[in-house]
Amino acid sequence: MSRITSDDGEGERVVQNVLNNIIRVKELTASKNTDKELLQALVGNPIVQSLAKAHTGITEKKIKPVVLEASELSTSICNLLDDSTGDLCVELSRVLSTPHIVALLGCHDSVAKRSNLTPGKSDSKTSNGSKSLPTKMTEETPMRAVRMVGMYKKSWEPLGITVVKEDKQLKIARILQGSEIDKKGLLHIDDIILEVNGTAINGDPKILKDYLIKATGSIVFKILPSYEENQVPKLLYLKCHIDYDPEKDKLTPCHEAGLGFARGEILQVVDQTDADWWQARRVNNKGEPRGRAGLIPSQSLEEKRRSMQEINSILPEDRRRSKKRRSTRRMYSVSQNSAFDKHDIAVYEEVACIPPISRKTIVILMQSMSAAETVARRIADLEPEVYGIADNAATLSRMSTLSRSKDGREELNGEHGDTSTGMELLTAREIIGSGKICILVASPQTLKIVRTSEFLPYAVYVKADSGHMESFGKNYELSSKDIERYYMQYIDSVVDFSNWDDVAKTIIEQMKSLETRHQWVPTSWVY
Repeated sequence: MSRITSDDGEGERVVQNVLNNIIRVKELTASKNTDKELLQALVGNPIVQSLAKAHTGITEKKIKPVVLEASELSTSICNLLDDSTGDLCVELSRVLSTPHIVALLGCHDSVAKRSNLTPGKSDSKTSNGSKSLPTKMTEETPMRAVRMVGMYKKSWEPLGITVVKEDKQLKIARILQGSEIDKKGLLHIDDIILEVNGTAINGDPKILKDYLIKATGSIVFKILPSYEENQVPKLLYLKCHIDYDPEKDKLTPCHEAGLGFARGEILQVVDQTDADWWQARRVNNKGEPRGRAGLIPSQSLEEKRRSMQEINSILPEDRRRSKKRRSTRRMYSVSQNSAFDKHDIAVYEEVACIPPISRKTIVILMQSMSAAETVARRIADLEPEVYGIADNAATLSRMSTLSRSKDGREELNGEHGDTSTGMELLTAREIIGSGKICILVASPQTLKIVRTSEFLPYAVYVKADSGHMESFGKNYELSSKDIERYYMQYIDSVVDFSNWDDVAKTIIEQMKSLETRHQWVPTSWVY
């Protein structure tokens, strides 16, 4: 049986020879008729025969490019026609300048330069008898791999790219996740934008911005590709502890691409390539993305900015006074760490979405510790079989028992070196071990300690106005201003105080709702 090769140019004859051999095999051997019929049907298929004809045509005809730089030749012709006023000249210039013709000629040049075909001589004749156009292509001339990328743009829809000017060229700096360009995957980071719909950009970002604002419908980019594929982003979920408005940010590289957010919102970070500006988008309660991605300041950038604001807020006389003081070393202590807390900069917190679970601890935080204890007792009185609270009598009895021995004193002081904190943690463990939810009236410092997977706390800040605060007495451990400024990153819910019973019922309802909805918790609780 004959073998099909790319040099014999006899594709049709080979197919016919195969058919004849099948008939011959049918007569000489006792092979299965099914296999022969299948092979005969395959080779006799009109598509296979058409492919054989195409194979014959390609191998018999030697295709040579007439010119290797059709794009430059078209540009030269357009330049010559600029001064012409004739209707035919104007029409020819318009046709050669259309994006589709430019793309076609660019594709022709790319194929001609990359192929192994030897270009025809400058004095060779074409099929119509005329001399071919001369070419300046040499072996030393570098290839220019230009690509034409087309897409459709709505008038109100942003494309989702930011650009940067480097070496007089306009490069794509970032592609916003979820944008039309990101979905199509046609443009990549570091691609160089040369033209838009035939309009030269000349490395000027203002020209590109002004043109894209007005452009609608079909848009064709002429680019020099970077040949770098967009990396699959590593997803990261953050809980925001600050408010951010991109319109008021003077450092943002693009106000239109910014994503504003409020304290307590959950964001999905989809790109951290830029050390200063991350790409993020909002998510729903189950972590499913919603809306487009936008730029947000990174953790390091926002920490630097806020630390500088804090330094600049110090008065000049305070700076001079602080220079005269001698620096002293201070050991960190839970009972005396409020000064350290005031210098913490909370921007984001990495969180994870988990299925509905029941929390083990409720932490009540108020300006007055006695008022918080009253709220805790009301919750325990409403549902005593579910909640347990360590009252003063049980606390003092526990302290007295443990203080009688050395081991008991070490257990009482706890790993944090504070007697009251160690007592609170031991009491909380006992209540949790009994199968109840522990209600813990604690200071913000203790709240920071129990915020672990062991206790799974649900922190509630009961906020009382000045009128209600007078009824609590004059014993205020914290001001509402300090709580909202330094400790809100540890709070899960804020309940406005109306009366004792309403506050207690609201907290109980919130605890029950946690058993039926997904929750965002610190990643340290999960991993």
